Amino acid sequence: MANSVTIGNTIGYPVVEPNHLSAPRNGGVYGQLPADSTIAELSQGQFVHYNYAAGKVTLTGDGPLMMVFNEEKLYDERHQMHRDYIMKKTDFYDGVMTPRVFRLVVGDIYTTNNLVDGTYQEGDKVTPNANGILKLDNTATTGLILQVVKAYTMPDGQPGVKLQVISV
Repeated sequence: MANSVTIGNTIGYPVVEPNHLSAPRNGGVYGQLPADSTIAELSQGQFVHYNYAAGKVTLTGDGPLMMVFNEEKLYDERHQMHRDYIMKKTDFYDGVMTPRVFRLVVGDIYTTNNLVDGTYQEGDKVTPNANGILKLDNTATTGLILQVVKAYTMPDGQPGVKLQVISV
């Protein structure tokens, strides 16, 4: 039987641990487009459409799906863990967020707890939902698909999964 992990009731915000991501080496790091004005927060590991034609990052619409992986800015010396960071529109003087996003390729591997609450087993497939959060979808055959390769924990001990990109 495959190992499983239950995601839910996480402490803080979602976290991404980059085990093997190609984007920093293959030019797949983007950070030029602002987030759509309707987006109030973007968490690490959330998926967005990089809509260059519209000149913005959106949750729906055209443009390739890319993973949010921002530089963390932690201003409170009492809260200095990865789980203490989320990009918030209200933290910007002009209210314009410009996220850093990674274009994933088949074979990329990372660990995260940014999934819809539920139980995930090794071998499960996950895909982004309408809000860009990964959800269980074992029937997926096209588009961005990731597979749970290990029921795992995050560096701070919270439940998480190690994912491998199997389709873009």
